[in-house]
Amino acid sequence: MSKISVIMPSLNVRAYIEKSLRSVMDQTLNDIDIICIDGGSKDGTLEIIEKLAESDSRIKVIHSGKRSYGYQVNQGIKAAEGEYIGIVETDDYIEKDMYKKLYESAADTSYPDIVKCNYNAYWIDRKGKLVFRRREIPKPHEFYRKIVNPLEQAFVPVEDWYLWNGIYKRSFINENDIVLSESPGAAFQDIGFLHRTNVTAHSAVYIEDSLYNYCIGREGSSSNSGRELRYSYHEFRALEQEKWKEEAMQAMYVRMAKSFVCCCKCFEEKEIRTQEYRNRYVWFVNTLKKAADDGQIGGHNLPPGIWKRLQILLNSLDEVYRQYLYDYQYINAQAEEWKYVIFGCGERGQAVFDRLYDKRQNIVAFMDNDARLWGTFLEGIPIRQPQICEGDVKYIIGNEAYFDDIREQLLRLGVKKEDIGIFW
Repeated sequence: MSKISVIMPSLNVRAYIEKSLRSVMDQTLNDIDIICIDGGSKDGTLEIIEKLAESDSRIKVIHSGKRSYGYQVNQGIKAAEGEYIGIVETDDYIEKDMYKKLYESAADTSYPDIVKCNYNAYWIDRKGKLVFRRREIPKPHEFYRKIVNPLEQAFVPVEDWYLWNGIYKRSFINENDIVLSESPGAAFQDIGFLHRTNVTAHSAVYIEDSLYNYCIGREGSSSNSGRELRYSYHEFRALEQEKWKEEAMQAMYVRMAKSFVCCCKCFEEKEIRTQEYRNRYVWFVNTLKKAADDGQIGGHNLPPGIWKRLQILLNSLDEVYRQYLYDYQYINAQAEEWKYVIFGCGERGQAVFDRLYDKRQNIVAFMDNDARLWGTFLEGIPIRQPQICEGDVKYIIGNEAYFDDIREQLLRLGVKKEDIGIFW
């Protein structure tokens, strides 16, 4: 029995598959087996996998009869023989010591049900440069390298959002019959898996190292399809119909609330005009309103930014869409005469920068209320004390938790309301 069985589902990822698979083959923890399940690739992906398999006896290739990410991962779980199970998506790659560090952390903490690390989101910018952004799971850093019960930790349903940056004890998965949904495609089918593992596990350990490199922005990926609400709806509708204990039900609604907010960060007019979209939107609104009325979700268990945004979304879709168009008018538009100031230097502010940079907008400054940052630079751009700038300047707020307070602050400084946008 190997220490870890690594499951790698693939479908038409020719441009990524060799780097992804080699990153697993080259792990410093040699005692692993690698299960590649291809969903019927037509672009040469399978041929690359089979060629690499000839040079490494640890690789097992399975031909899936169904184009379903969930079905492919479930096949991998059935074929796994390792003490732990890991999953690597085949447009991503991992650091060479990822599984060594995760397994050593498991050994140091009496082999918990789950061990997870942080990760890096990466993409290629308009100049062809790789851009990396570190993402952390447990925001309260005191939880690192300590055994926790996931169901008892408020950060888990909000921050522990992916299945691929960890390892799961195989006996724990099998004894609790934990699988992914097997709907067609590769769309959000890990929602149910994550909820079930986190409400069933008795022990989990998080480590601070960023060891998984997650590719965002790939054309064709489910998170860039414009149909996120549809996929999320199917997963949560199925979960809500199951019987859960009170704490597990609350964790599900917290996860649902964040998913709904994330799915509604961008609206496609063509999509939202369909009755199908509107019906799903209304289902989320009614379900989450009831959860809020029952005390299952609220300011007590959702981050301030998520809760504030959710309260806005729990209105009519037409009203929400009008507000979205207003807040995003300067982010979506292009005008050479405009200058941009980004208010916020954290994760959200950097996301605004990335969006504007790729659209070749003229970013003249960051602003922040943290005086320690004034006079320093972020992405080569000065960070200033909040103030009015000269010229035709548009101020984009990149702060999820305090966007409404910052908007009021800018208005008090004399910034016109029509010159302020918010990055959801």
